Amino acid sequence: MMDEKGLDDGGENGNDNSIEEVGSGSGERGNGSGNHAVNRRRPGRPQRYFFDRPDSELSETELRLKNSIIKRRERQNRSYRQRRATQGLATHIQSESIQQNPFAAMSLSNSSPNPTVSSTQTLPETPDVLKMDTTRWTTTPGQEFPSVLEGFDQLNSPSAVIIQNERNDFTTDTELRNNDEAAQVVANNAENALSADFLLEDFESQDLLKAVPFPEHIDLNYLGSACVNEVPVNDELSDQSASGGTHRDEPNGNLDTKENMIELLDTMSDELEIMIQSVKNAVSCLPESSRKALICVGVFPKCFNVAGATAVCGASNSNECLALLDPLFQNNLLFTCKSLTLETRLEVTANVKIYLSMDKSLDEDPKVLALRSNAEERFVEYFVTLLESLNNINIHKFGWVREHAMQTFDTERHSYEKILQLIGKKDWTILLRFMTAAPGVLRFCVSARLRTKYCNMALHRIESASVSLNEHQQFKYARLELCLAEAYLDMLLLRKADGPLSRAAIVYEPVLVDIESGKVVEDSILVADAVLSLLLKANLLLIQQEIDDAYMLLVRALKILTSAQLQKTTLAVNTLTNLISINVSRGQLQRAKELSAKVLEVLKMMKYQTMPIYADVLGLCAVIELQLADPERAEINFRAALNILSNWGDKKWFDIPWQHCLDLDLWLMKGLAMSLTNQGRMMEAEKVLKTAGAKCASRGLGDDFEHGISLGGESFERWLTHTRHIY
Repeated sequence: MMDEKGLDDGGENGNDNSIEEVGSGSGERGNGSGNHAVNRRRPGRPQRYFFDRPDSELSETELRLKNSIIKRRERQNRSYRQRRATQGLATHIQSESIQQNPFAAMSLSNSSPNPTVSSTQTLPETPDVLKMDTTRWTTTPGQEFPSVLEGFDQLNSPSAVIIQNERNDFTTDTELRNNDEAAQVVANNAENALSADFLLEDFESQDLLKAVPFPEHIDLNYLGSACVNEVPVNDELSDQSASGGTHRDEPNGNLDTKENMIELLDTMSDELEIMIQSVKNAVSCLPESSRKALICVGVFPKCFNVAGATAVCGASNSNECLALLDPLFQNNLLFTCKSLTLETRLEVTANVKIYLSMDKSLDEDPKVLALRSNAEERFVEYFVTLLESLNNINIHKFGWVREHAMQTFDTERHSYEKILQLIGKKDWTILLRFMTAAPGVLRFCVSARLRTKYCNMALHRIESASVSLNEHQQFKYARLELCLAEAYLDMLLLRKADGPLSRAAIVYEPVLVDIESGKVVEDSILVADAVLSLLLKANLLLIQQEIDDAYMLLVRALKILTSAQLQKTTLAVNTLTNLISINVSRGQLQRAKELSAKVLEVLKMMKYQTMPIYADVLGLCAVIELQLADPERAEINFRAALNILSNWGDKKWFDIPWQHCLDLDLWLMKGLAMSLTNQGRMMEAEKVLKTAGAKCASRGLGDDFEHGISLGGESFERWLTHTRHIY
């Protein structure tokens, strides 16, 4: 079969494969004895069709007509092939993210608006998580863990405005004990959400517990609705132990690079030149200001908003920018699109991207090069400023603020990758500012393996510069080391995490001492970073089973948070959750249970009940139920926690921000397996453990992760305190 569409001309049957075949019938249709049953000539066709006769028998007029038809067919088929190639390329470029996440288009069409953060918006008050008399907390190792409930003020009941009952919002275990009917409803929901065999074939959505469909060195990614295999990175960090992350670990597939373009267009060289020339002709008709604007917005690797275009084009306001871009719309060089948050965004067409990337005349024009260089500098400044606006203490106070920050980064992640390429050889101060602009959001949204690569690269650049850092730069450098330690801990590479964590702790220690002495530190982000250094060190000690030392650090962190008026943050919740784990390991189960129920209530009031941090606390509640010999209720909590993670993956993301808790679902699955084992459901438990082991191997987590599970004392305690409550 031919690839091109058959074309008719004045009644003849077009066929590009064989001109002779096109008009193989005679001029007159045969009678009953011929090949055709209808004795009637097709309208407009001569009595003897000249394609049926050799050229020597044709008159000059017939020969000229025949040649004109052949040329017209060739021209039409060439135009058709060009159209096919152009449309195929446009589809490839515009749907690159859809190819990596096949259900992103469905998510886009079904997405609903999300709350946005306004600088003038009044944030709701959250309950006082840690309003307590911290002087009663002892830091003496080995002594009895204090009754944390005695230090708490009475928690007020949450208002209906702050807490909303959602379909997947599971009640706490304390509530379930007082309501058997509610307990049964939750159990039924948990069964429906994640059945014993963990199969959701009826869904197109991502199932956290689905068997790994790729080899062990490939990561099982959480991409909302699809698993996508990752492309390995060729550097010193690409060993299996450091693998893991998402399909956007490298900016592969960004069609703004010449290498990818040449490979893609290898078979389209003839049409490419025509395409570039057509765009060049359209651009030449634009006003000069709009031509410059096109070069400027061409620095964006993907779609962009009006604010970004205004900054990059150097316009004084958005109206001026839109006036510059209007001719681009009129000439079909620019189009509008919707982000997954339904924000209206702009993007240059596929043909324009090819023109800006492949036209040699642009690379040889000094004016264009200068214009593009200035646009790139404004692009970097705009995006770094955007990231710095996300680095707000409110991401630790309100769940919707954190989710908005994640969505913002998720929408702009291609810009992040592009800027890393642009500033690779620029001054180290720009690199340091960029890498520390929004480290919290970076941890949530960028894979641990890539973070180690980026942080090591930045640290090496700064060290090779051999410069002395001022106090402000020292804190940024320490935050970069802290970011590196976080990434290593997320991959459970404990030995690698210890070095950068210790160096960062030395820098932050004076800040902690100042707060303990009563000095007011106004920079709340600096305080949060200093406390984070304590929490990471405590988590490292917990994994290494140095519980007494970890306990001392956690109590110190709790006191500092209270002194700095940061007791209404997830940092305080993380501290308490780790202390609850220690409480459980010391056998103080009732205290741990009561405190965990209050922590869940607080997280609801802070609007974190659909996020991984809530699933983490639910898992800890389930562990307490296991210790209290109630495996049925433990199973309910484990399933509820896994359901939250599954729903988190079904949100409208281009790339799920899952990078900070790569082993959370594995920890929950192990607990679920233990609860099933305690109920005598051995086959189900074995299946769960097998799935968890496969996922652990596929993510390349460190050797410090214990794949097996045992009901024995020390093994169980190690598993219990393994999970890092830093979400």
